[in-house]
Amino acid sequence: HELVLGGEHVTFIMELPLYHVPNAHTMGLSVWQRTVDFVKEAGGVILVVSVVVWALSTWPEGQIETSYLAAVGRLLVPLGALMGLGWQMMVALLTSFIRKENTIATLGVLYGSGAGGASATAALGAALTPAAALAFLANLGLMPIILHGAGPQLDVALEQASIETVKRRGLRVTTPDVMEVARPVIYRANRRLVSALEDQGVRAQGIQHGVFVCDYLDQDELGLVGDIRRVELEAVRDVVHRGVLPVVACLGESPTGQVMNINADVAARELIWEVEPHKIIFLTGTGGLLDESGRIISAISLRTDYEWLVEQDWVHSGMLLKLEQIRQLLSGLPESASVSITSVENLAKELFTHRGAGTLIRVGEEIVEHREISPELAERVATLLEQSFGRTLKPGYFDDLPLECVLCSESLGAMAIVLRGVDGLPYLDKFAVTPEAQGAGLGAAVWQALVHRCPQLYWRSRTVNPVTPWYFDQADASFTEDKWVAFSVGIEDFDQLRKCKKDSLRREESWVETEHD
Repeated sequence: HELVLGGEHVTFIMELPLYHVPNAHTMGLSVWQRTVDFVKEAGGVILVVSVVVWALSTWPEGQIETSYLAAVGRLLVPLGALMGLGWQMMVALLTSFIRKENTIATLGVLYGSGAGGASATAALGAALTPAAALAFLANLGLMPIILHGAGPQLDVALEQASIETVKRRGLRVTTPDVMEVARPVIYRANRRLVSALEDQGVRAQGIQHGVFVCDYLDQDELGLVGDIRRVELEAVRDVVHRGVLPVVACLGESPTGQVMNINADVAARELIWEVEPHKIIFLTGTGGLLDESGRIISAISLRTDYEWLVEQDWVHSGMLLKLEQIRQLLSGLPESASVSITSVENLAKELFTHRGAGTLIRVGEEIVEHREISPELAERVATLLEQSFGRTLKPGYFDDLPLECVLCSESLGAMAIVLRGVDGLPYLDKFAVTPEAQGAGLGAAVWQALVHRCPQLYWRSRTVNPVTPWYFDQADASFTEDKWVAFSVGIEDFDQLRKCKKDSLRREESWVETEHD
């Protein structure tokens, strides 16, 4: 120091202010001000961008394909082709440069223009391959961590090598001969995933070793199957900090360097607990968890559904194990975290739509049952109904209702009003869910609670109601007449069905009539 810089040593002194414990009033003001600032800034920008996108997608002929927006988007198609993105996705990416929140608003305008909810969702799913969906996330600055196994490929490779597949305790027994086949299969799967992403113009890097530090789980019984003792994130963090997507293989190593096979679900759990992500997605062949009829369960709230599900005869083996693992997984994460189980084909819909595609599992809110409607509850329910339906309830709607019950989520984001109908059977008079609650799976949670509470149920819906196709999937029977569809669940007697249909279709309208009614 003296040789290079010369001069005297100068002491640096900085006086720090006295520390004061922050009080609730100060923190509240700070949070409120930041919230207001965000709403003013982001809300205004999102609204303006949405209006501009809508206007450009409408002019000059009212058709989106011949609009000014389509012309701008098609100029970007050569660039989008490198990432597997069409002109709509490139426009959404362009608006994200102003604010990332603009992306979903833009996609809603582009894929929802005159298409209806279900068609818009299908169009979005067709627009993005799984690799393109992950690439799109990366281009938005969101960095998913991709963890993969290679179970089906390994089964085929072992069969070709005339090596028997043996499983104990649900785990593959991994002898040295099995490991000799498994390693190149897993390496090949890792390289293919990386190549698929790079073909979309996104930098990706395979991480085949160095993440999971293991010991033998049971060397005598299971062979080279690892029990994860520690997760090392250095390699993952290094890749993410360089703006590269990490693709992690389910292989571990002992402290002495012995490569071990790891169960993919166990590896996912340990990695997730270490990273604490907001959303976890499992890709499966079934596209979700299936009910007793083979239909995908759209949402599961562990607080309200778990105990009931595990008691069902049709929940066993793989599904029961998956539910137990996911429950354990979410127990180590913040309550806002969620798990989605979907298929490769539906990945884009799961990522970019409110309703998603597959099974959404959350710790969830409690579903509360009310046997009467207080004035305070009536006010909140009326607000939810009118905001959800965009209509005004008739004055006195809540007066003298033959109420069976009101089922609602704690936040009142989803709600069902059930009345006593013909012969005392429950009649679903109103079912409302906010878009945010759809994304959180609260609507499906309320519906599950509803069918548990009322195994026999009937209701009606307008033919033009965007939820009506979903009702068809939930109902056992339906009958369409003019502008209404009558639905029922759990009612098998034909005469009873006829009376329920007649009752539902003759009920008076509960909304203030408009010119369009």
